Amino acid sequence: MAQKHQNLKDYVDNISTTKSEFYRLVMSKTGVTYRTVERWCMLDQGTKDKRFIKILTELTQIPAENLFKRH
Repeated sequence: MAQKHQNLKDYVDNISTTKSEFYRLVMSKTGVTYRTVERWCMLDQGTKDKRFIKILTELTQIPAENLFKRH
């Protein structure tokens, strides 16, 4: 069974690849900067853009409402 991550930060902290690889993947799919992806993954900022949320949800399998939720 796949591990369930509570938010984007949990996901990134537990991925089997490097954070940089994941950031580059998100950058290639969204067109945003490395720093933007880094801020999303550190929960410093989120996005309300439904296109980006859909991409992040597809990549991580985290429900949209939990991507940027702090616990």
